[in-house]
Amino acid sequence: MKGFEQFVHKQYSATDTPVVTITKTKLFNFNSYAMKHIIKGYDHISLFFNKEKSQVGFKLLTEETDYSYPIRKSRRENLGSISGIAFLKYYKIAPKDTKRYKIDYDDEEKMMVINIKEPINKKK
Repeated sequence: MKGFEQFVHKQYSATDTPVVTITKTKLFNFNSYAMKHIIKGYDHISLFFNKEKSQVGFKLLTEETDYSYPIRKSRRENLGSISGIAFLKYYKIAPKDTKRYKIDYDDEEKMMVINIKEPINKKK
């Protein structure tokens, strides 16, 4: 087709920032940047909460523990998610809408951290 360039979606990254989305159905969804640059090589996550700072911690683990969640990965392993139902209910975090949060990463602790008081935008 003269004058046309084929769009190859694998070459495009929607963001260059690690982001987790908390859905109104209480899932934690990790974007492709987080999966490729932070989560790659890990299969489980243990959840933590800092009430004082309103922060959720996602401790990355290579093996299952009594309190870890398996990371459900897409077929190409570019997206991932874990259930947040019990965690969000226990800490009375009730997302009415789906919201996205920038991930800060603590390399020493192997923990991703978000502040639930600071969503980066509303997703409709």
